[in-house]
Amino acid sequence: MADTRVTPLEITRKFLAVFHSNVVFAKNLNHDYEKNFGSQMGFDGQKTGPVLNIRDPIQATVRTSWAMQQQDITETYHTLTIDTVRGVDLKFSDADLALSVDDFVPRYIESPAKKLASIVDQVTATYMLANIPNAIAASGLAVPTTIDTWMDAKACLGAQLIPQGDPINCAIGPQMERKMVAGLTPLQFNPQQSISDMFLKGAFSNAIGVDWYISQLIPALTTGSETNTSPVVGTFVAGAPTSLPYASASTSTATWAAGQTFTIAGLYDINFETKSVYPWLKQFVITTANTASSSTGTLTILPGIVFDTTSPVQNCYKASGSIDGVAIVLGAMTTPTSVPTTASTAYQNAYMWHPDSFAFASVPLIQPKGLDMASVATVDNLSFRFLRGFDIANARMLSRMDIFFGVAQIRPQWAVKIQTV
Repeated sequence: MADTRVTPLEITRKFLAVFHSNVVFAKNLNHDYEKNFGSQMGFDGQKTGPVLNIRDPIQATVRTSWAMQQQDITETYHTLTIDTVRGVDLKFSDADLALSVDDFVPRYIESPAKKLASIVDQVTATYMLANIPNAIAASGLAVPTTIDTWMDAKACLGAQLIPQGDPINCAIGPQMERKMVAGLTPLQFNPQQSISDMFLKGAFSNAIGVDWYISQLIPALTTGSETNTSPVVGTFVAGAPTSLPYASASTSTATWAAGQTFTIAGLYDINFETKSVYPWLKQFVITTANTASSSTGTLTILPGIVFDTTSPVQNCYKASGSIDGVAIVLGAMTTPTSVPTTASTAYQNAYMWHPDSFAFASVPLIQPKGLDMASVATVDNLSFRFLRGFDIANARMLSRMDIFFGVAQIRPQWAVKIQTV
């Protein structure tokens, strides 16, 4: 009789298939940079893998006369580091391997694969929260029940020059989905099948040119204790654009949370290419939590502040003078109006993003010799390793599944948070 045991490659591929169907964020980001890390490079479990510098598009100044005006090229880049490992340890015997694949998968693969998918998506979504500078909200930061707020978010991405016709994704929580489906009743007679499904099945798929996903893993944002009443910019140094000194915090030890967005009075957003000024303020995000010392401190922010009109990487506009001493307002936008948030309050989030806003990379780990089972598989740029070996100290079989990955922001302006109270 032929051997019908489940093989290690089958285990890995089935695990990957279940994992892939249960992730929202990791599979909908840019995976193009994984090939730069090579294959079988010896990632054998170390904490931090290689670092890849991802260049931004070069910004150049366009001349307005016949005379040549040579200019220096200023290159900026973002860093993608493979530094995160997550895994799940499995337990099954040789007898279990004699099951058919159809029996083996629901018993041993589905539950751990779904749990690991949740953890990887949670890591990815948490990173995105602290690195998305744009935030849109309905009036009073209420849960949107009409299409207007979502069109505001899509328009925000359009203003940041995402390529026309490229895919746009949106992830929302179940409660937001419930209110959105009810609020889109005027669209129910739209002949598009995707719109009809929204009402027949009570779920989103595609609407307003956006692919919709439901996720329970988008982290809430609890704002810091800074009250929005008094903080102002300190002495800003143009040479350190991602460091924002502040003064006059509301209390001597006021706190600022990673992921909070803010605007600066009189500092306007601009068109990335033409540098023409938009009628709304530029948004920034705090990437690292901060606590004031004697009502002052320095925030680490994204993007960096560049309002020098002679710089090819200018990304905002100030009519005149410096930004020293001007007000900082924490909150979101109902374009073009600011919607301040409240201190020490939890806000729910939805994300709308272009795949190139962030990069996700998982790399193949080495396949060691001398084990009972070993397999490495990659499906849709997601790589897993399965190992099973004998624990001689405790006389038992040990099995594990590992993923080694990293997340990085590439063009964070191509993503937006939709915030609700």
